[in-house]
Amino acid sequence: MELLHVMPEYIVKELEQSELTKNLYISDIGVFPRAQYHYRERSDGCNAHIVIYCTDGEGWIEFENRKPLQLSVRYLAVIPAGIPHRY
Repeated sequence: MELLHVMPEYIVKELEQSELTKNLYISDIGVFPRAQYHYRERSDGCNAHIVIYCTDGEGWIEFENRKPLQLSVRYLAVIPAGIPHRY
């Protein structure tokens, strides 16, 4: 079962204004087991950093048209904000 939680906009605004959290907070978090068809392509990147942790199976990430980075079990990848990517 896939699960995605997106923080409400009013909470994100509060987090952005707090000295404690303005530079680091989670806006979206999800679990996508057996995500065979979970494909994303963002030619302009996005405004948040993306953290992907592979718990089972395998996948790939391509940054700025470079050779795809292969993901496997226990692999952690970070896609920086603003970087074009697809996975």
